[in-house]
Amino acid sequence: MSSGMGINIIYLIERIDRHPRNMPAIKRRGYAVEVVGIAMQGGCTADAVKGTVLDYIRVLRRKIDFASNAEEVAQLRHREILCGDIIATVCELNQKATIHKNVEVVVNQDALVDENDVDIDDFVHVHESSAEGFEAESADWELL
Repeated sequence: MSSGMGINIIYLIERIDRHPRNMPAIKRRGYAVEVVGIAMQGGCTADAVKGTVLDYIRVLRRKIDFASNAEEVAQLRHREILCGDIIATVCELNQKATIHKNVEVVVNQDALVDENDVDIDDFVHVHESSAEGFEAESADWELL
């Protein structure tokens, strides 16, 4: 990640000062998702976003220690809460990427599956002829 991207992430975090501090959590989370999205569109990786935000949290905590008044502390805490939402967003993205990493999507609908390479229980075969003319009441459905 370039230092310019880190500065942009921090700039976006500091822009939350323009919004009221009693912003609903869902709106703040949406703001966090937008920050992550902008950073990643700019070429930043999820890990780089997380690292930049964690570094900025350390800076915020030092600033809080030396804040001169309650208003300044409240402003810095508001940024810190947003940083937590950004970290949560990045962690959620990483979790989803891990879950779906080994999943391959078939985009070629003409692709054939070699039955010797799969377990028969992995698929449910429905043949058009066996489904033809079959109607069932919802009471007849059976959950497997």
